[in-house]
Amino acid sequence: MDLSKAPKISFGTVWRFMIETVAFKKQVATAKYLVKGYNFFKSNHVLGLYHLSKNGKHYIRSQVLPSMKISAVYTCYISISSFSFVIRAKCGCPAGIDGRCNHVAAILFALENLSKTSGASEVSCTSKPCGWRY
Repeated sequence: MDLSKAPKISFGTVWRFMIETVAFKKQVATAKYLVKGYNFFKSNHVLGLYHLSKNGKHYIRSQVLPSMKISAVYTCYISISSFSFVIRAKCGCPAGIDGRCNHVAAILFALENLSKTSGASEVSCTSKPCGWRY
């Protein structure tokens, strides 16, 4: 699970893929998938994240627990450009045929969280004691 070279994902990336690109295609865009996906992420339904980088693209694979049947899992695939744009996504659930479902949103939120916490061990310069430079 070496995700250190995975592209940084922000909430804007999640919003663009889940909401804006759907609205651009003149389909019905809803934030329901975002809310449920975030709840899946916070409830630890994302079981693992696997990363592969090839030809300037990043491929993420993960398994996500469904909301009802805990015995089954859905495998999801996400392709991300090196500029952190989601190219496409696919999920094994009935709603994931176009890649915009709760499970894909949960993985994107997991990647966003990973992006936020990856640099958390570095101490900000404003948090360090004052010192003089010579």
